[in-house]
Amino acid sequence: MRRKRRSRSRSRRRRIVGLFFLVLLLAVLGGGAYLFFRYFPLLDEARAARASAQQASATLHGVGLDIDQAHLDQLKTQLADVDTKLQPFRDLLTGDPLVDLARRIPGVRDQIAAGGQAVAAADDLVAAGKLGLGVGQRYVDIRTKAATTADHSTLADLVELMATSTTEVDQIQMLLASAREHLDQVPANAIGQIREAHDLMATPLLQYGPVLDSYTHLQSLLPGILGWGGEKRYLVLAQDPAELRPTGGFTGTYGIIGFKDGRIVERQFHDVYSLDLKPGLPYVLPPEGLKNHLLGNFSWQLADANWSPDFPTSAQDAIRLYTLESGDTGQVDGVIAITTYALDHLLNVIGPIDVPEFTTTVHPGETTLKTLALTRKSVPGVDRKQFLDTLSAHVLDKLFGLTPSKWAALLTEFQTVGNQRLASVWLKDSAAEGLVSGSTWGGAVRQDAGDYLYVVDSNVAPASKYNLVVTRTTNLDVKIDKYGNAVNTVQLNWQNDSRRAGQPYETVRQYGTGTGNIYGTYVRLLTPDRSRLQSVSGGTVAPITGPELVTQEADRTEFANYLMVLPGSASLNYQWISPYPAAIEDGIGSYSLVLQKQPGMTPEPVTIHISSPPGASITAVSPNLTVSGGVATFTGTLTQDLSLAIQFRTR
Repeated sequence: MRRKRRSRSRSRRRRIVGLFFLVLLLAVLGGGAYLFFRYFPLLDEARAARASAQQASATLHGVGLDIDQAHLDQLKTQLADVDTKLQPFRDLLTGDPLVDLARRIPGVRDQIAAGGQAVAAADDLVAAGKLGLGVGQRYVDIRTKAATTADHSTLADLVELMATSTTEVDQIQMLLASAREHLDQVPANAIGQIREAHDLMATPLLQYGPVLDSYTHLQSLLPGILGWGGEKRYLVLAQDPAELRPTGGFTGTYGIIGFKDGRIVERQFHDVYSLDLKPGLPYVLPPEGLKNHLLGNFSWQLADANWSPDFPTSAQDAIRLYTLESGDTGQVDGVIAITTYALDHLLNVIGPIDVPEFTTTVHPGETTLKTLALTRKSVPGVDRKQFLDTLSAHVLDKLFGLTPSKWAALLTEFQTVGNQRLASVWLKDSAAEGLVSGSTWGGAVRQDAGDYLYVVDSNVAPASKYNLVVTRTTNLDVKIDKYGNAVNTVQLNWQNDSRRAGQPYETVRQYGTGTGNIYGTYVRLLTPDRSRLQSVSGGTVAPITGPELVTQEADRTEFANYLMVLPGSASLNYQWISPYPAAIEDGIGSYSLVLQKQPGMTPEPVTIHISSPPGASITAVSPNLTVSGGVATFTGTLTQDLSLAIQFRTR
């Protein structure tokens, strides 16, 4: 009897437990259905928001500076779409009771927090985008005005935009920083959809963040450089690379250009000899190499001010000599040196320039030769030395009237001019100078750690225009010893083709100065500080067996020699020891080398061999090197500064 009661009791308990699990199962199924119908559509919203964000990013990346009203309206629509599709997620995270309940569950709580960080980052980016579109609308308005209004100063409008949009840009910077902070809080183990959202936002932040940083830095200085709030005046040196000098070429024409609020308010260019040949000027002692091989007992003057390979030094020498010779008591806020090769790059964008005063048209690639011809032959009723003045006036007029569709191409050419060191800028204001000093436009002697070589040619007596027909090649061999020193051996070869037939040889012979087709060059090698010269050899007219001068230049050790190059070939060979450019510790070594390109120098064939220490093995090299055994090799053309690096193991 008791057994039957116990059996019925167990059966009742089983039914109660079964009923409990059935109710629980129904609750779970019901809750799951509720969750399914309540939250599943959000997956579609997430995918749609992501698609809209990707479309906006693609639109912005595709148009860049060439953005117009249609693209801007498209971006506004896409951004508004992203904003709308984010709203359900904001509501879910701030007011949904099940989400509040889920926050109490370990594991789930972390995923909800990660989702909240992703949505907060998206909100920051949307807010930044709206501010950016406001600035973008002003930019598009400027482009539209430039395309429809003749003789309008677009530069002045752009300067005003930069000067008056600092508040918006600062807010954008803060929002992007906030977005990065939110994304940093998204853990690596967040669910796939959250990680996808993280990556979608992190990629453009990494891509465009540095660009915005650079723009912000530029915005803080460029309006002031272009006269916002007060006029700025700059000394312009027009340099002829046919007669090569350390910063790009002989200065045959100088000018003064003044800006106020982005508008040119002063523009004048003159033959440099209108200053240098003025009677009664005081004598200025030239630098030693310039005195010995070009000027002799003549005074140092503006035409030869750019003797230092360090452009900031040459620029300040130019201001000093200009002020002394001209008597100009006005403020000079900086120096711009531009070669005729740089003008060729501008012509690639603005097109050929008609110069009716000289009955000629200058096409891209022709500036140097046409300048040589038209400043060497007489044009009735026209001062032949005014050609560059007239040409520059036409270039500036066309440049400032450039249609917006060509702005992006112009920026690309400016970058090329800087990279190839075809123009240089020095600014007296230290904050403004910081804008260019770290760029290729700064023209300073580089101060990179490691090994370094800067070969500088100067066209001296017999002065000529033969750099158009003389080429140079460099072969450098570097051997690293077990202590980290580098034994450098360089062979510099010059080929003087001044007697060849055809162009440009005939024009150079017809209009270029020179005696017996001889190219005279003062060669300087800038090497790491405290380098020890081992030997010098070469020469053709007379053997060269040692350095003419060993000195310091811009914190570098400099070796110098004069070389006369007859038609045909000539060479100079140097060997020196660079002190400890390689770092070796616990059997692991690294070595770096920088070759700096001289402004105005034509593309130069270069071969470099870098040998690791005896018995060492090379483990890694920069992409522009090939490895065979213990030797890394570069073969190419020096069109801009070159950086090389190797890593090696000594045991």
